Amino acid sequence: MDSKDTFFACLRDEWAPLLRRSGFKGSGQRFQRDLGQVIHVIGVQVNKYGGSCCVNLGLHLRFLPFTNNQLLAPGEKIRVESCEFQWRLTPPGSTDYWWAFEQGVKAHLPPGLLDKTNTGPVEEARHLINTFETYGEPRFQTVTTVAQVSELIQVEDIERSWPVSPLYSFTPVRAGLTMARIYEYLGNRERAGMFARAGLSRVGQAKAVRTALEEFLNRIEMPDN
Repeated sequence: MDSKDTFFACLRDEWAPLLRRSGFKGSGQRFQRDLGQVIHVIGVQVNKYGGSCCVNLGLHLRFLPFTNNQLLAPGEKIRVESCEFQWRLTPPGSTDYWWAFEQGVKAHLPPGLLDKTNTGPVEEARHLINTFETYGEPRFQTVTTVAQVSELIQVEDIERSWPVSPLYSFTPVRAGLTMARIYEYLGNRERAGMFARAGLSRVGQAKAVRTALEEFLNRIEMPDN
């Protein structure tokens, strides 16, 4: 086997069984765990130049519509890039990280990793596995319920800065709409309205999201709703 095959064989033989014991289903480079309304997703992304990969993590809630207003169908699989919350698996101190399974690929890695010692493919795969078990899975365990997800972003975060959080790939206006929908699901219309109004205050030229936020506010503020 070449180094890429060796790397992914190690993930298949050592990581996939760990994921399945934790409730994930899938194989190869995509895994998904369904916890009622909460969905955890893992996607391994190979560098377009070859020689390395990163791990993207996603969190989605079944009642949240996609940008085309469609909901995830029962039993349907979802990719990380379609999840409402997205972030990248990294060791502490990094905001981006790529595991190099081939020699001579340092130039393709983020600047912070240009001087990283390139170990063998098995060692790289095991470092990826350990990073997920040490940092990725514990973070997933903090968001296993809708109530826990509702605490990820605060109204003040939306009002204060852009982006709301690089960790979740959110713009403030999208975050406002998402959090408003979450609090409506939880039955807290007052807080849902606060998030929707905060999103509107940052909407800019995003016409589609502006319309969605305005319609949301009109609906939840109807006296008999």
